[in-house]
Amino acid sequence: MELKLLGDIIKQFDIDDNAEFTIEANPGTLDEEKIYAIRKMGVNRVSLGLQSSIDEELKLLGRIHTYNEFLESYHLLRDAGFNNINIDLMSDIPKQSFESYKKTLERVVSLKPEHISSYSLILEPGTVFYKMHEDGVLDIADEDTDRQMYSYTKKILEENGYHRYEISNYCKKDRECKHNLVYWTLEDYIGIGLGASSCFEGARFSNYSDLEKYFEITKEPGLQIKNIDDFDGDIKKRTETYEKLTPKAKMEEFMFVGLRKCIGVSKTEFKNRFDYSIDEIYGDVIDKFIKNNLLSENDNSDRIYLTDKGIDLSNYILSEFLL
Repeated sequence: MELKLLGDIIKQFDIDDNAEFTIEANPGTLDEEKIYAIRKMGVNRVSLGLQSSIDEELKLLGRIHTYNEFLESYHLLRDAGFNNINIDLMSDIPKQSFESYKKTLERVVSLKPEHISSYSLILEPGTVFYKMHEDGVLDIADEDTDRQMYSYTKKILEENGYHRYEISNYCKKDRECKHNLVYWTLEDYIGIGLGASSCFEGARFSNYSDLEKYFEITKEPGLQIKNIDDFDGDIKKRTETYEKLTPKAKMEEFMFVGLRKCIGVSKTEFKNRFDYSIDEIYGDVIDKFIKNNLLSENDNSDRIYLTDKGIDLSNYILSEFLL
């Protein structure tokens, strides 16, 4: 019923024939009926959150699926004709060893998905794992094992025809994730639905996450926007959070997200966006990291990007671009 309703809503939009239409799915929750429904509504890319192929690790993460259920979902998607599938993996899971991570990675590579994302577990304040870490009882990989996992990921994926286009993302030829590239290139995007986030015309905002309040707002008359000032005023009244980005914040974000991409950032684009050269704003920082082989420039010196060594230290490097 919910999928049919979603399909009816989507039909109201004029969607480009070449648009990427991704659905994120939990392995084990897909069946032939659901897959048929999403295929019919135009979905052409599915992202599966596997995380690990080791059932014990999945239980520790609180995931509801097993590896066999993931395999069933994956093969159902292939049988239905989906030829653009992403698989999410996770390293630094509690009690995960290099060997168990290696096993997961090799199993996934053997399936030949078009896209693989590999992220480290992030310990968020307020979570059980964070408290265990604070108490010194969380069994996660040490720094050497973490580096070993990271290096092996890059090695095996490149050997199997995947190219890295962002710090944590690899894909086959022409299978980059289009909606992620929108975020990383600072293009506008609109979030529709409860709690959804947007970035538009230099403003970042999110819808109400409270269902009652969200319904109340959606019943109000439509926006009457004649200029960007009208937009700002109306959106502020209708959203839970709203932030108008300052020129400084835009520069920082340009560097943060741009340097996550393996092609890095363009000096020309920086100048066109901000009316300052990148060297006027960040010259000293860039020179320091180039001298330390953490950043590099391409042959015509227009693009600046992280070196392999720089990717290892990306969190530190990106923090240096705060103004």
